[in-house]
This record gives sequence, structure tokens and C-alpha cells, in this order.
Amino acid sequence: MNSRRVLFKYFNYYPLFIPEQSRKVLVVLAQKGPPGMMLELERLASLGSVWACATLGYLALLPSLLGVRDPKRAVDLCSKGAADDDPYSLYILAWAQFLLTNDRVPAAETMLRSSQRGFAPATLAMAAFVWPNTQLTLRFIDEATRLGHKGALVVRCGFFRTGRFGIVRKIIGYAMTPLARLRFAIALWRNPFSDKMLSFVSTDQRPALRA
Repeated sequence: MNSRRVLFKYFNYYPLFIPEQSRKVLVVLAQKGPPGMMLELERLASLGSVWACATLGYLALLPSLLGVRDPKRAVDLCSKGAADDDPYSLYILAWAQFLLTNDRVPAAETMLRSSQRGFAPATLAMAAFVWPNTQLTLRFIDEATRLGHKGALVVRCGFFRTGRFGIVRKIIGYAMTPLARLRFAIALWRNPFSDKMLSFVSTDQRPALRA
């Protein structure tokens, strides 16, 4: 079974963080499609799997086929794991808090807790939460790069293109963006299940699942 092909057959080119020990859910996805995988995640969550709860929370944050997100469900699913300092749960909870309130301060506090536990997606997300503090933004991008997040260069180029880092970096941002996006696309195809690929864009309107 080609796990990547199975994932992208149903998912609209979103990364899906699945630790090695949990990848049996992809067998369920291949055999029963998204409804079967969701039932399996619900079963695992009921048995106390923090990863399954956080994954259900992540999927709740992504747009449905009708373009609807459910951050309240994500909060309900991830609050317990976040209270136990699980970095993935904290990451999802932070984004859910932001979508519910549009208040960056409490969401950033939760995201920082995840970042402090070495979770690369949270470290990269912090670059957006501290913007427009350019010094802190670059510091978080540099740390995300050190942690190995494959989207760090794309994010760096995006901030450079704003012009807030000077004209030279603005030019570099525009020049490097196609390469950065290509590198990310290749990395996504190679391993869409790594936490080093995980990212969330609150303005992305693509449905999580293909129609």
C-alpha cells in the first residue's frame, strides 16, 4: 500500500501528522475511506489516545466540503491533552482559540507552550503570532528551520515579501518563493505524515477532503 497515494486520494494536499506507531489508520483509510478513518480515530480517542484526539481536532479546524470549520469541537477534543502539556494538543488548541476569539494573545501563550516543547509546527506558527515584531519573527523562523520544519523557507520568503525587512530581502523573498514552494511540495509528497510538514493556515479555504 502506498500510504501517500492513499492520503492524497482523499485529502486535498493537506499534511496529516501520523506517528509511525499510529499509521494503521491509513489501512483503514484505504479500505473504508474517510468515514472509516474517522470512526477509527473516534475509537482510539475514546480509548484515551491523545494523538487521535488532536488529529480529530486538526480535522475539525480544516474547512469541510461546505467550507465550515469547527474550532469549538477542536477545543473540546484537545483541552485534556493540552492540560497534560502534549505539544500537538497545545498546537491545535492554540489555533482553535484564535479562530474562536480572533485574539492573538491567549492563542500565542498556548502556542508558545507547544513551541517550548520542541514542536516545530508551533515554533513556525509563533513567527506569525509575534508579527510585526520582525526580530522575534526571524528568531522563530530560524528556530523552526533548526528543528527541521520543511515550511520554514516558504514562511521566511512570505515575510520578506512584505518589505518590512528592507528592499534587498524583499527582492530575495520574491526570487526565492518559487524554489521554496517547490521544495515544500517535494517534501510533502515524500512524507506528508511528519510533524515537520504540519502547518495550518487560518485563511486557507480548500476543503480538507476532495469532493
